[in-house]
Amino acid sequence: MSKVRKIYTSQEALAKLKNLCSRSEKCIYDIKLKLQKWGIEPSESEKIIASLLNSKFVDEERYVNAYVREKLNLAKWGKQKIVRMLKAKQVQANLIDVALNDINNGKYKEKLVELLKKKNSSIKDESEYNRKAKLLRFALSRGYEYDLVHEVLSSNLFLPDN
Repeated sequence: MSKVRKIYTSQEALAKLKNLCSRSEKCIYDIKLKLQKWGIEPSESEKIIASLLNSKFVDEERYVNAYVREKLNLAKWGKQKIVRMLKAKQVQANLIDVALNDINNGKYKEKLVELLKKKNSSIKDESEYNRKAKLLRFALSRGYEYDLVHEVLSSNLFLPDN
């Protein structure tokens, strides 16, 4: 038995989206997907999005700044992964660049060191080469830049035997 989807009117969709956007930041792409899922016509979707933008329920710059902060601090992602995910949400490149330029490079590097130390304690491999290779792959999968990861792994900031 399939679940019947409720079809919303434009007014219902707008009210529902205002409620949703007042609870958490959303980007235009997320809103478009939601409206499409609810069966709202594209012409009506544009009107609803314009209304949300005019009333400041949706603000791409605010969304990007919140997204970058959340992914850096909570998910411990690197810049490359954040950029990839924001581009997938069709966010303007200039907004992404501005938000990433606000990142303190010292704190960014500290987060990488902290992440690698935590991961290092869970690696059972005895070989320094294998250990560093695993840490490198792990950091790259989290979206950190190769040069920064290599610098941290080869410096005295990070000793594999700690």
